[in-house]
Order: sequence, then C-alpha cells, then structure tokens
Amino acid sequence: MKFKQFFQYSFSILFLFGSHVICSQETNLRSEFDFSQIDFTNDTSVALTGEWEFYWDTLLEPDGSSLNYSLEYLPDFWKNYGVNEYSATGYATFKTRVKLSRARPILAFQVGDIHNSYNLYVNDKLVRSVGIVTKSIEGSVPKWVPQFVVLDDTSEILEITLQVSNFHHRNGGVQHAIVLGNVDYLLSVKESVSLADLLLGGSFMVIGLFFFGMYFFYQKDKSTIYFGLFCFSFAVRALIVGSRSLLIIMPWLSWQIALRIEYLTLFLSVIFFLYFVYFSFKEQTSRLLVQLISFIYLLIITGTILLPASIFTYFVIPNNTLLLGLIIYSLMVYLKAFRQKVFGAGWAILSLGVLMVAVGLALSEYANLFIPSPILVSTAFLAFVFTMSLIFATRFGKAFSDVERLKVDAEIQNDKISEQHELIKDSIQYAKRIQTALLPSKKALQEKLPNSVIYYNPQSVVSGDFYWYKYVEKTNDVILAISDCTGHGVPGAFMSIVGISSLDKIVSTKPNYRPSQILEQLNSEIRQKLNSDIDEQVQEGMDIIICRISLDTNSIEFSSALHKMVLIRNGEATFFGGCRHFIGSQFKKGFKFIEHKLVLKTDDQIFMFSDGIYDQKGGDNGRKLYLKGFEEILIQMANISVSEQENYLSSKIKSWQGGAEQLDDMLVFGWKVK
Repeated sequence: MKFKQFFQYSFSILFLFGSHVICSQETNLRSEFDFSQIDFTNDTSVALTGEWEFYWDTLLEPDGSSLNYSLEYLPDFWKNYGVNEYSATGYATFKTRVKLSRARPILAFQVGDIHNSYNLYVNDKLVRSVGIVTKSIEGSVPKWVPQFVVLDDTSEILEITLQVSNFHHRNGGVQHAIVLGNVDYLLSVKESVSLADLLLGGSFMVIGLFFFGMYFFYQKDKSTIYFGLFCFSFAVRALIVGSRSLLIIMPWLSWQIALRIEYLTLFLSVIFFLYFVYFSFKEQTSRLLVQLISFIYLLIITGTILLPASIFTYFVIPNNTLLLGLIIYSLMVYLKAFRQKVFGAGWAILSLGVLMVAVGLALSEYANLFIPSPILVSTAFLAFVFTMSLIFATRFGKAFSDVERLKVDAEIQNDKISEQHELIKDSIQYAKRIQTALLPSKKALQEKLPNSVIYYNPQSVVSGDFYWYKYVEKTNDVILAISDCTGHGVPGAFMSIVGISSLDKIVSTKPNYRPSQILEQLNSEIRQKLNSDIDEQVQEGMDIIICRISLDTNSIEFSSALHKMVLIRNGEATFFGGCRHFIGSQFKKGFKFIEHKLVLKTDDQIFMFSDGIYDQKGGDNGRKLYLKGFEEILIQMANISVSEQENYLSSKIKSWQGGAEQLDDMLVFGWKVK
C-alpha cells in the first residue's frame, strides 16, 4: 500500500472515531470525480487518479449493485491493496462516477495497460473490450494494446464500470491511469507519444545498424558489435512497450509472444551492455565476473522462453538487482579506466550517469512507485546512447590525431580513412537506390500519360528534386507533383523522402482531394514532421506544384507553392504562377492556395519544372539562363516529337552550361495532348 493511501485511510479512521458519526458504507465509500468546472475546450485532460469502488471476485454489471466493496487507489495493482489481502491472479470490478458540464466538446478516454483483459462500460454501454474477461483461466485471453475511446455520451454524469481479470501475469489491476480529455488534444498527445516511440526505436535501429557496419569493416573491435546488438534489442523493446507501436503494426502477434519479446529484449540488453563494457575496457574488467553473470542470464533467458508468463515475469526482480550491481561495477571499471587515462572513459562515466537516471525511471514503474512519462523515459535512454557514442567519437579523434603525430603509421591510418570514405560512398549509393525506388518509373507514368516527357538530372548522387504521381482509377484522373526540396544532395534527398511519403499518405486516404487541399494537408504534415511550430525560423521545406489531370476531359486543375506551369499553345507560352509560400512555412491566418483549371486542346503542351535549369550559369558570359531563355527552349521543344524532347532538352542544357559546374538539381515534366 502506498504511503499516501495509508495516510488517507488512517486519517479517515481517526476522524470517524473522533466524531462518533455512524454513516452507511454507501455514503462513505462512494467514488466520484467532479470535473464539472473544467473547461475541456482547450488542450485539457485529466487523469482518473484516485479512489475507485473495488469489488473483488465480482464481475459487476453496469446496472448491478453490491455493498461488498472498498475504496482503492488507481492506478495500482490489486495485490498492493490491504496487507496481502488479494492475490495477483483473479478478477474484480472497479466503478466510479464522473461529473461533467453538459456544455462540453467531444471527449475521449486514453486507456493504457490494464492487466490483462478488461471490459469498459460508460453508462451501461460497453465502449471497449480488450482481451476476454473471465472468472477463471479457461477461456481467458490477455491483451495489451493502448486504446483511444471517443465518448458519444453527452450526459452530465458518467457511470464508469471497469471489469478486469488476470490469470497470466504476476500483476493484476490497472497499471496506467485512464485519462479523460478533449478528443482532439488526446489524439494529438497519442500521436506525439507514438511518434516519440517510433523515433526512439528507429534511432536505436539506425545506430545499431551503423555499428554493425563498423564491426563488419573492423572486426578487431568487438565492442562495436555488442553496442550495435544493444541498440538493436533496445529498439525492438522501444517499439513493443510504451505506445506498443509494434503490436498496432502487427495485431496478429499474441500477448504471450509479445510479452516474451518484451522481457527477452530487456535481459539481452543487459547482457550486450555487459559485453560492451568488457570489450571497451578489457584490461579493467574481470573476465570471470562476466562469465558468471552471463551464466545467470542464460538461465533467466531460457526460463523466459520456456516458462509461462505468470512465472517468468518475476525474473524482472533478480534482473533489477543484477542491473543495479552491473551499473555499480561498470562505474568502478570506468573510474579505473579514467585514472589510467584510457580514451573515452570520461564519456563512459557521463553516459553511466544518464543510464542511472533512465533505469531509475524504468524501475520506478516496475516497482509501482510512480508512472513516468514515456517521452521522458525515451529521451533519457536516447541521451544515454548518444553519450555512449561519444566513447567511440573520442577514440576516432585520437586515431586522427595519431595520423598527424606519427608519420610511421601514416599509411595504415590512410587506409582506415579510405575504408571510412568507401563506407560513406556506399551509404550514399544505397541512399540513391532507395530514392530511385521511391520515384515512379518513367515507363509507368507514360503508360498513364502518353506523350509525356521527364528530364531528371540530379546535381549530386541523390537529389532534392522529385516527381510523384498517383492514378485514381475511380475518376480516371492522374495526380502529379513536381517538387524542389530545400537543398540538394543528401539533405535534399531526405526531404524528398519525407515529401513522397507524405503525398502517398494524403492521396491514399483522400483520393478526391483537390490540388489546393493536398498542398494544405502536405504543409501540415511537413510542419508536424519537422516540428516547425517549435521554431518559427525553420526554413526546411519544398517548392511544389500539384495538378490533377482528367484523362476523360483533358482538363487540368493545379495549385502551386512557388512553382510555375507553362502552357504552350500555337507557339506561344502562357505562364501560371504559384502562391508565394513554400511548403513547411507558417501560413498567415486565412491563407488559401490559388487553384487554376484549364481545358486543354489538341497539340497543347504543358510544362512543370524546378528552378535548376533557368538558374544554371553558362553561355559566353557565365550568366544565368533565366526564365526568358528557358521559355524559348520550351517553345522549340513543343514543336518537335515528344519522343525526342528529352534528348533535345539535354543537349540544349549541356550546350548552355559548357564547362561550368552544375549548380542545382534539374527536373522538367511535359505532357502534350493528342
């Protein structure tokens, strides 16, 4: 029982005896939360943290009643109620009332982990059922997936009934408080937490893969492979706990398997960290102690694989003890290495301090002392990995310093630098293959839009310009985008991947969106992914034009952010400008993208392009081509066969550029109506 609960109950007993007032159990024990004065129209949420009616060994229906209950604190596991009064396994009902103002927006519940299956009722209505609640282990189905429950009940009083059963875990009850709040606000919080978990898991995964690559190229340093394994196992754990993103992505994964993965990744992370310490500071570490701890964890891991969850979940208790001992021992190793002036020992000590904070937050949750914010825990572990990486950074710095100081080893060090250079080149080439795979093939696009031409010439290996299209079969429309992202090369390529994925998401969910609506939604997506609201000075984004071409009527609707479209008709060019806002910027209140619509005639040709060609310097005086010069090229292109236009444009650009360096990515799309 928590100290706070003990104090509250003790005070209540003293008060009753002191006042000699005899009240019925129904009057004294009724659970109620009064939120009628809270304004939920803002970004507001409240946790139903406090005393609930607790009915042990009873699955009380919403309209049922019983006097056999007590008030117990939530969130908590019921084995902590009383003095060993309730077993970990069993079933119970929690009830409470919530008073709300009738003049309120739509509200929702955010429900975290409840061990291990439950039915949630609001005013006699079953609003969510997770797993299968039973009175015995037969037929019981445990399940852990965070739930977002939108409340359509507008009553001023919400009667909440929560039926819970647990026959599979060492803890039964409610682990996380149920949160009530504005549906839009809670949804944004839910998405932020999920994004944080995905970012944490993805970051650990990428770091792990990077150190795998390091070990592949330099296998003498085994600390890199164990650090990579630590990051990889922790990445899986980050995706399966917290917002449980992995279970949402893979709903077919059973609770038993998911729980085993959760515990296995925890235990394996400790082992990999142990071996990382050993191979990083081998002379300061006891090999015998490492072997002893490894044997203990071998037994724990074997038991986790073979034993039921009701048993192996207790392994977290010896693990916590071993982990605490390992942290203390690691500190001794790091201090010894620091005194011996081993490179990276100072950063190792700092990283261990960060790890102690992160582990302390995690252990507090297991010990039910308090439930820390998932974002706080994620940030702490990410900071730990970052500081651990500095150990390698200091060693690399020493290696490069040795190149300058030791001429004898210059050739060996140069070979290492060449290996690193090849690794970077391979990574960029691999990035190019990824970007190329994301871009639609010219053949596929030209099948939907015959008589179209694409000229795509990146300034570097990868490009910040990209083209994208989606065929909407229902309306026989083609949605096409031509974009120029901030920067070029690797930074531009990363932004192009963000743009492509965002367009795929938007048009897949909203295939009937007009171009202006797509741009507005794209701006929102990009700003959210770049956290632009945090720093209004952020300039990352893209210039883009989006058009929707009707293949039935040869009409085109388009809207643009800082891009232009050119219509060539009867040998004359007509330019259509775009709005002077790039995607990713902060729009003024009331701003809307301008939308154009054209009905094309036979032999009309449209062109959409980035600024790379007309900003290219060349010619006799090394000046830019400018739009006027580019307009003349486009008019000439429209007079020749579409099949020859790409080669014609390429030769014109090379002729203008001469020996000058290409300054930017180049992208041109054209389509002629036949």
